[in-house]
Amino acid sequence: MTHLPARLVSALALAALATGCAVVPGDPYYTPQPIGYGVYEQPTYIYGSPAAVYSYPVAPPPGYYGRRYDDRNHWRERERAQREREAHREREALHDREIRREREARQAQDARRDWERNQNRDQARREQAQREQVQRDQHQRGVQAQRDEARRDQEPRQNRPGHPRGRSDAPRGQDN
Repeated sequence: MTHLPARLVSALALAALATGCAVVPGDPYYTPQPIGYGVYEQPTYIYGSPAAVYSYPVAPPPGYYGRRYDDRNHWRERERAQREREAHREREALHDREIRREREARQAQDARRDWERNQNRDQARREQAQREQVQRDQHQRGVQAQRDEARRDQEPRQNRPGHPRGRSDAPRGQDN
């Protein structure tokens, strides 16, 4: 039985809210009536009076002839869009310049590396040719020396340069 009074109070509160007797603070539709009046009055309009009725037709405002939207300030949007397009083009151009600069730097670096590689290869070839030339010269001198030695061995001793002709190999005073 303890729930019966709580049920009654909640039912009465719900009924009062449903009939509109309860007033919520800040309710714009509630206007307190003087206590002496008990007559129900028609509520007044809060949102303003109805449009005036003219006896002659009125043309619509000049900015709205057949247009779906008000474009009186559209020039601002066009200018903003133009600025955005120009900024986008500038960013793209800057990006393209950076890419081109990087590509040219890579190409220059590759060209420098190729040039150095070619220089090193040419230097190695020159050094190899010099070594081969020195080896050929040494070989040629060795072959020439062997030929000279063989020729000297084949020549008679009298015909040798630096050897006096007509003399024998015997020491002085022992000629026959």
